[in-house]
Amino acid sequence: MPPLAKSLVAIAIAGYALAAQAADGQRTFTIGVENLQYAPLFTTSQGNEYNGFAREVLDAFAQEQGYTFRYVPLPVQRLLTVYLQDNNLDFKFPDNPAWQVQRKAGYEIAYSAPLIVSLEGAMVLPRNKGKPLNKLHSLGTVLGFTPHPYHTPLQAHRLSLTTAPSFEGLLRHALAGHVDAIYINIDVGRHLLADQLDRPDGLVFDPDLPHAPSNFSLSSRRHADVIEQFTRFLQRQRPLLQQLRAKYKIVDQPIT
Repeated sequence: MPPLAKSLVAIAIAGYALAAQAADGQRTFTIGVENLQYAPLFTTSQGNEYNGFAREVLDAFAQEQGYTFRYVPLPVQRLLTVYLQDNNLDFKFPDNPAWQVQRKAGYEIAYSAPLIVSLEGAMVLPRNKGKPLNKLHSLGTVLGFTPHPYHTPLQAHRLSLTTAPSFEGLLRHALAGHVDAIYINIDVGRHLLADQLDRPDGLVFDPDLPHAPSNFSLSSRRHADVIEQFTRFLQRQRPLLQQLRAKYKIVDQPIT
């Protein structure tokens, strides 16, 4: 990111932080979120409005506790840099203790229980479902995402990796047969196929290929007490979470 752009981002985040600190005894908090179209789990509009399943859960918690959350959308890699180095954000979402371990080394970070328990895996053309891994030649994913379950075949060059700048573009590559499989969050893939591409059955999840749970937590370097409150909220409000999962058509349990 150019120096001027970095400065503008820093100024904007500092403004959010000052506003939050000035609000009734730190009852207003900033949450750094990914500026990413990841519906139905979360998404950011062109006007930087944060929406989706995660927003509804976080807002429900804030309302219960008398907090106000200000959402600060940032590009994925920039978000982590700001969160770790600038320390102007009260929370980060999504986060996971297994992500970016080397970059987080030396920082004390508190993590909530998972807000989202989802699944990442391979989606393929229906005619290719059941094809074994050793028969695949190419795998697609979005730029900046790492398909961890495929580390060994990728490192051994038994599988080539292709990246796309967006999830919609990735799905289009797969629908056109340009790659054998794509690695994607299954809920996100199904949502885009049905709502954006009008191809709900164009690709299917193949449970016989490597896949992994995708758990998204709320984290904080500054407010471990609020993180504990949020974990208790998630445990206490399971009926609400179930209702919201049904509303956003998020699968109840990871597919095995």
